[in-house]
Amino acid sequence: MLLNLKSERGVRATTILEFAPADAVQVDFGAGPVLTHESGIPLKTWTS
Repeated sequence: MLLNLKSERGVRATTILEFAPADAVQVDFGAGPVLTHESGIPLKTWTS
């Protein structure tokens, strides 16, 4: 099965991005912990 998946992958895509200093920023974004509001409702949080 893995051999079949590997052959379907095709060509690996790579893109090189070039920016002058201070022209771009990288932000890592993801889900944080779920917090419980005082009313008992769970709230999703996000991090960057």
